[in-house]
Amino acid sequence: MNRISTYVQTISAQAEIMRTQKALAETQRQASSGLRANDLQGFGLDAGRLMSLRTIAARNDAAVEQMRQLTVRVDSQALALERFQAAAEETKAAIADALSLNSGVELMNRLANVFAQARDAVNADVGGRYLFAGASSDSRPVTADTLDALAALPLTDDAFDHADYAETVRLPDGSVIEAAPRAREFATGLFDLLRVIKQFSDGPDGPLTGSLTQDQRDFLTSQMATANGVREAAGVVQGANGGIQRRVDDLTLFAGERRDLWTGLAGEVSDADMGEVATRLSALQTQFQASAQVFSQVSRLTLLDSLR
Repeated sequence: MNRISTYVQTISAQAEIMRTQKALAETQRQASSGLRANDLQGFGLDAGRLMSLRTIAARNDAAVEQMRQLTVRVDSQALALERFQAAAEETKAAIADALSLNSGVELMNRLANVFAQARDAVNADVGGRYLFAGASSDSRPVTADTLDALAALPLTDDAFDHADYAETVRLPDGSVIEAAPRAREFATGLFDLLRVIKQFSDGPDGPLTGSLTQDQRDFLTSQMATANGVREAAGVVQGANGGIQRRVDDLTLFAGERRDLWTGLAGEVSDADMGEVATRLSALQTQFQASAQVFSQVSRLTLLDSLR
């Protein structure tokens, strides 16, 4: 007569179910999170390597964000300098038109608009930080609001109020650059030209509001050379900013590639193989169903089943 015992089988089936449940839960966690483990302890000997890779990746994330912000700045500077150069072009055109028509009827109105455009360009800001104010980026670099106010100043230089040194930025490659020229460095020429013409128009040889006298023509003719120089200088400043843009673009691309590289290396350590996880998950589910079925069958066995 065979010995009848289901206790050991029941305990064995129950243990197999618990083991499978634990493995299934871990595999489901990996499937949902995409990570091999929830904490560094779960990575075992790879924990130190993972921490190092994540630290380097975080530094590169910071570099990418820095370059993104710098890109916004230099692009905004480019737009502002384009407006400033357009103002310089309009100054030359206004003087040329007055000489061509032998009339200053529209000249002073056009120059007043030119100053307003140039002032707004030089006072451009991003997020409340003025681009051309140097290190004191929290205050407007141009304080004169109108051409009349500019002409009333003792010196053109008095129209500017900013730091004596430029704002610098340390790039991810370790180099340091000036983020932008200060307003005084590139706007003085145009402002001085506008101020001189305005003072002449308000003086004894003015106003420049009708047919030009010979003295007025001679004066405006003498200012054409200055207007050409101002226009060319504005183009040089804009070109210099374009050089900064190209450098920032290159460093932004490089920083992004480095971030992707180190993030990928960290992922090789921390990320689960989703194909392998899916295969294991399917196998464990089948195994769990089989174990549960065996446990169900064994738990229902009694002595009567063997005596039939």
